[in-house]
Amino acid sequence: MTISETPTDGKKKKAASPAGAKPVTAVRGPRPTLEVEGKVLALRESGMSYAAVARELRIDNAVDAQAAFVRAVRRQPEAERLELVGRESGRLDILESRIRADGASDVERTERRLVALEKLRSALK
Repeated sequence: MTISETPTDGKKKKAASPAGAKPVTAVRGPRPTLEVEGKVLALRESGMSYAAVARELRIDNAVDAQAAFVRAVRRQPEAERLELVGRESGRLDILESRIRADGASDVERTERRLVALEKLRSALK
């Protein structure tokens, strides 16, 4: 926060500003082990969101859980991998439908979510 002077009473008052915002640091833990990646795969297959998987397995965040899922999928034999990708694509299709249904009132938010969804899809390729 920064301190700014208010013209009406001359007293100093705290006001939030981008310059005074707490800096975001990207401190990440170690990459999940093969065992953890296998658990990520199993939990995602059971229907858990990436955020829930991350909480359950104490992975830093949903992005890291999704990356662990992708690595686990890529290690599978081709036939299994194709099945996993097909099921994940189905889950992402359902998510897209929900995003589009919920997004009528906030077009910008919907677009951001659809862009993020496309990144999830492209990571599977």
